Amino acid sequence: MRDVPWPPRSERRPRKTQSTPPPPAAHGPSRLERGFALFAAVLMGTQSVTMFLGGGTEGASARPLAVHLAFLSLYFVTFLLLLRTPRVFASFFAGAPLLALAVMWPFVSALWSIDRGASLQRGVALAGTSLVGLYLTWRYPLPQLVRILATAAVIAGAGSLLLILFVPSLGRMTTESWVGAWRGLYFHKNSLGLSTSLGSVMLVFALRDARGPAKLWAAAGLSLTLVLLVGSRSTTALLAFIAMTGVMAWSRNLQRRPATAWLFTLMVLALLTFAALPLMSASGFGAIMAFLGKNAEISGRLPLWDIVLRISEQRPWLGYGYEAFWNPDTPMVRWVAQTLRYMPFYSHSGVMETLLNGGRVLLVLVLLLYVSTLVRAYLFMRANPGEKTAALPLVFCFFFIFANFSESKVLLRNDIVWSLFVGFSFLTARSVRLSVRTPLAPFATAMSTAARQGGRI
Repeated sequence: MRDVPWPPRSERRPRKTQSTPPPPAAHGPSRLERGFALFAAVLMGTQSVTMFLGGGTEGASARPLAVHLAFLSLYFVTFLLLLRTPRVFASFFAGAPLLALAVMWPFVSALWSIDRGASLQRGVALAGTSLVGLYLTWRYPLPQLVRILATAAVIAGAGSLLLILFVPSLGRMTTESWVGAWRGLYFHKNSLGLSTSLGSVMLVFALRDARGPAKLWAAAGLSLTLVLLVGSRSTTALLAFIAMTGVMAWSRNLQRRPATAWLFTLMVLALLTFAALPLMSASGFGAIMAFLGKNAEISGRLPLWDIVLRISEQRPWLGYGYEAFWNPDTPMVRWVAQTLRYMPFYSHSGVMETLLNGGRVLLVLVLLLYVSTLVRAYLFMRANPGEKTAALPLVFCFFFIFANFSESKVLLRNDIVWSLFVGFSFLTARSVRLSVRTPLAPFATAMSTAARQGGRI
């Protein structure tokens, strides 16, 4: 018997025609726009603008007008590009409230800041820095963003190598403790180390997806950044790179073999516990510091941290205002300089600097933001098992810990690290929604169900 279509062809309902044409597909970034993103990554990923436009030393409180104009122009163009899709701003404030509050903190802290003008002015720069992060992750898919950041790392690395080889007075450290250490397009060797550490990871991601000549280019770029990483003599940056490559291997194993990933995870945790055992004793800590080329005071940071902790206790809850404390003309900073016998320009720690900028309130806010970003980054990676670059936000979260151990990248203006943290936090917040379940949640659900059923449990 033949199959008869139902309804019969003559009786089939005509297809509904659309009254309006479908919206056109969104166009990807143009070549000019990709060039702008690359320019922004190089400008904010190095300190070349401040070095060559007369910014003085790394800790200089006053910058020439040309430096301010360069960054403000970058932020203004970024704002105009984001205005083409204004819903990004609504999504930012509604979907990432913790992140929005952190970005707006400088303007709030001006209410009690000891230097209101400095907090407001530097808050504008922080807002612009955050806009760049929003733009990069809103406009570019992760594979394309990786290629942009990897290319920026190669450009910054090549520029740094040229300075090191041909202008050593600029490209190498001249401070007595680190004479000869490479710094390239940065004021300090640690800045070069952190930059090349992050750039090396971006190149590893790019190398995994590259084909043909692009693979050779990525391999050459990775060799360059690794040479610069070693030449910087930055222990923290080297440890950060090792940790990030370990997280990359673990995440890839979890993506490809989720059923057996728990065994690999246990092995890594056991190895980390075994490696951390010597740190439990003072002698073991001193031996490890000596092995890493550091003294027991971590190159003088422990005395500085002790002083900063005592100072922060004078304003424990809200701090001194965003970037308002380290004014060399204030009596308190002069007292710090007399005690340490040198003039510090910041506390060399993300936690300590956060306490000065906003006290315990800001510290708790930043910790909550970081933990939520870390959890979302993990869930984002698990939700995209076929995409290798899906692990990038999670890998970056581990880098962010190392970047804030002996340096401060939390709420840091004109810097690519804070831009990327904002971008990845925003990206994962848009992709993953977290719900907090309390111990009473099952009971509340049962009672709600019983209420809908007329009181029958």
